[in-house]
Amino acid sequence: MKNAQFNVDYDLFSGEMNKDIAVLSFKEKPIMHTTDLHGKEVFFDYLDFISTHEKVKAILFIWPSKKAGKIEYLNFYNKLSKLRLEANIKAISRFYNAINQFILKVTACDKIIISADCGEATLLYLSVSLACDYRIIAENSFYSNPNIELGVVPNGGAAFFLTQLIGRKKTFDFLVSGKDINAAEALELGIVDKVVPEKELKEAALDVAKTFNQKSSTYLSGIKQLVNYNTSELGKVLECEDEILRRSFNL
Repeated sequence: MKNAQFNVDYDLFSGEMNKDIAVLSFKEKPIMHTTDLHGKEVFFDYLDFISTHEKVKAILFIWPSKKAGKIEYLNFYNKLSKLRLEANIKAISRFYNAINQFILKVTACDKIIISADCGEATLLYLSVSLACDYRIIAENSFYSNPNIELGVVPNGGAAFFLTQLIGRKKTFDFLVSGKDINAAEALELGIVDKVVPEKELKEAALDVAKTFNQKSSTYLSGIKQLVNYNTSELGKVLECEDEILRRSFNL
């Protein structure tokens, strides 16, 4: 993707450059594209491109307000579980592999990555945002946990990241309570860094990125490497998640 342009528009996402910030905006219900092999390849090619391009100093992920919420997430999993066995295994494997690949790419990137979100977000979206360096959400945001109803553990490293961030006890309480966490509670808990009105979300996120970009990129890259040192175990955690999830589906 050496000659790729920064400004792109696909079914899953669109991309643009704002000075030295690569802005990647996801379309509605991005989770529904995780089993699309071509769409996944295009997305990861673009992510690799902006992650290594010298012009890019920071990356901003903007999530849509209309994601797969709790009900749609439950329906998505139920649909997978009803497929015939062979198709079931392939679909679930593609889903897990896509999420794990995304998480590992985000944590390995040496550029600052900011996540901006609004509306309902399941634990899966929380996992992705926790892999980022800075999280800003709108006042109407809240995190839901459909995994309890499903009887399957959350994937994407949620337990790993939360334990690193807020400790084992708070993580355990958070994941077993099943209660929705609103924006104010998320800020107090320490799983997000800033809460703003929804109409100000993108501009506020860009301002955060610009603040980071005023600092030495070499310095920031080094700091990321140091504070993310423990993520060397992340791959093993994701493999453990997958094994537990496959047992849940009797695969």
